[in-house]
Amino acid sequence: MREEISLDITSRILSLADIERALMLKGGSGSRSIGNALPGDRVVSTSVLRLEPNLDERAALRQQIDAIRARMPADRLRAANLQVEVIFNIAVYFDTACATTIIDPELVALIADYSATIQVVAYPVSD
Repeated sequence: MREEISLDITSRILSLADIERALMLKGGSGSRSIGNALPGDRVVSTSVLRLEPNLDERAALRQQIDAIRARMPADRLRAANLQVEVIFNIAVYFDTACATTIIDPELVALIADYSATIQVVAYPVSD
């Protein structure tokens, strides 16, 4: 089993460029801007600036969060005073009958500093 975390800063009002400019930060590969075209004549309805830790995929959750926090401190996000929603996404990849992940109080406190939602998604994989 392995876990990966990313930070999504989302807005239904601001473009990705607006968010990046306000935070002086460039989003990662999962970032997208409101109004961009999607397959099937659909359009992106929410801008997402996604930050990933850019660490080895086996890095512990705490190391991953620390890497994200170094790039986007919670106080800088608050100071920007943007109309955004903040989400920490935790992906759990497992190859057993079920998966369990532990988010200890210290990690919860670090995430709470962002007033962020925590989203956990489990993905079965085969080796």
